[in-house]
Amino acid sequence: MNFSSYSNIQKPQGGKREFKPLEAGVYKASVVGGEKRTSKSGNPYINLRLECRDKDENKKGTIFEMMFTDSDKNFLQYKAAQIGKAFGLDKVDKNMTDDEIINFLTGKNCTVVTTQSEFNGTVRAELDYQKYDGIYPASSFSDLFAMFYETTKEAAAPDMGFLNPTGGDEELPFTSESNDPLLNF
Repeated sequence: MNFSSYSNIQKPQGGKREFKPLEAGVYKASVVGGEKRTSKSGNPYINLRLECRDKDENKKGTIFEMMFTDSDKNFLQYKAAQIGKAFGLDKVDKNMTDDEIINFLTGKNCTVVTTQSEFNGTVRAELDYQKYDGIYPASSFSDLFAMFYETTKEAAAPDMGFLNPTGGDEELPFTSESNDPLLNF
């Protein structure tokens, strides 16, 4: 990088970086990392970083999803269960530490349905757990895309390598045991 070419660049108005939240929609996503954190109320959680791409594999943005692995709150348990189902953790018959969960999920692919909400005057993107289940197996992208955008599965043009980048057959088949309107067709 040649920094001398930036010598005349002026600071943007307001001094803040422009930020545009991810549009509401259906995206291919990859877990690109995660870290253990503690909430303001003292509850431990995993902060997952999901890189989102459109149907043509163009990077569209990043979403951070909090996964509370030891909560007595029903909604937080539901979210953790949805994440588990999306990646097949519900099939693992052992207690996993938060570090093991992060290691297992990093590099894995899924499908996400996002929405936008306002928090403290700022619009942000988040997984949509109100109308949908928020996060799904990678193999469900075409079906979700078709339903969300009211088009055909072929229009989603799935990249089969996305479903399982290792080339193996360990990807779990998509099954729906949900009240999610996208899956009841």
